[in-house]
Amino acid sequence: MIERKHRAAKRKWKMANKKRQERQRAGQQIMMNTPLSSPRTEPARTRDRTRVRRDRSALYRRNLKLQEELEKVISTRRAEKSSKDLRENKYTTLTRAIRDHYNNLKTLAEKKDFKRIFLGEKLSRSKMKTAIVSDTLGINQLRQK
Repeated sequence: MIERKHRAAKRKWKMANKKRQERQRAGQQIMMNTPLSSPRTEPARTRDRTRVRRDRSALYRRNLKLQEELEKVISTRRAEKSSKDLRENKYTTLTRAIRDHYNNLKTLAEKKDFKRIFLGEKLSRSKMKTAIVSDTLGINQLRQK
């Protein structure tokens, strides 16, 4: 190491050491000037092990009950969702089948006969069937009467 760099490093080390010693002295002064905390007049209460165990077991039982309730709610929601999907799936399957059959008919007379099947009185009372007919064949049952 060149002598000039050695002196610069020595100066840097002295300054850093001086700052460290000043920080230590300041910390000691603060500790000397700070009053001691007052001792507790009453001893800290410790909980009995049986009480802690009892609380834990009660929490464990409550946690199990809540998990069972959550599973019930989840299962009912899944059942509702699956039944709704099943209804929609039946509806789309039926409408697709009717539409395909109607489109495969060749003559106009066959198509009119096929439409007449869906124009009965019993069918006009059912909203679901009316919706299927109007979606697939384009028949508005109220206008046909």
